[in-house]
Amino acid sequence: MEFLAAGVGAGLLNYNRKNFMFDKEQYRERAYFSQEMKVSKYELYREDIKDLMDLTVSKMDVYMVINVLQLLFCVMLFTEGMPKPRTTPLWLHWILAASSGSAVLYFVLSIWLGMHASIAAHSFGVRLLTQFVRLPVPNLQQIHTAAAKAKDYEALSLTDMLRIPVLQQQFRKLTATLGNLSFENRAEDTTGLDDSFLPEVYVPSLEETAALRPCTETGARFVASRSFDWMFFVSRHIQLYRELQANWQAWVLFALVY
Repeated sequence: MEFLAAGVGAGLLNYNRKNFMFDKEQYRERAYFSQEMKVSKYELYREDIKDLMDLTVSKMDVYMVINVLQLLFCVMLFTEGMPKPRTTPLWLHWILAASSGSAVLYFVLSIWLGMHASIAAHSFGVRLLTQFVRLPVPNLQQIHTAAAKAKDYEALSLTDMLRIPVLQQQFRKLTATLGNLSFENRAEDTTGLDDSFLPEVYVPSLEETAALRPCTETGARFVASRSFDWMFFVSRHIQLYRELQANWQAWVLFALVY
């Protein structure tokens, strides 16, 4: 009888230890996969910032090329396009000189403002990428937390070490059925670790989304309802870009006006 009890105990210890190591391995893979997904998410954020920054930089580059060509045309008017002094009246010379000089001044201002807007957009975009939207690389503590250690099995209670397989789960299911309770079939975590180091999923509230969207009657009714469209939610990196956009948006508008 003693040998039978010892054999059953050894079998339970071996089974629960294998189950513990299997849970540890699944937990480690889930943790590393979550970290990879989090890094991929922030890579998409960085690509969004670069795309938004390139909109201003590329647009200003096109405007500067066009303004340089127009400035060249004005210079050609001063040199080769001026009318002959004896064939045209003097007042026409003054009108042409004043209009051409004003055009040169406006084109130079537009080129300067466009260049300043392009440099400012690129500079603030680099600042946003280097100071705010960084890749969330896990530290050594997070890596060690997700690592599997066989000695952690020894820290479990004796009840978990000698847990009878199948019987406890079926007993809980039977108890829930007899008690007319809902039974949720969830895998029991025997790793002894929590999910605190895993990437957090931020779900905005209806009030936060209503503050980000335009305050219209149709939009208010839509936000108040439960049929919520997540595409209208503005991410944090987009909000930061919009805040920094005020540093060069005026220069872009002035360059367009000139």
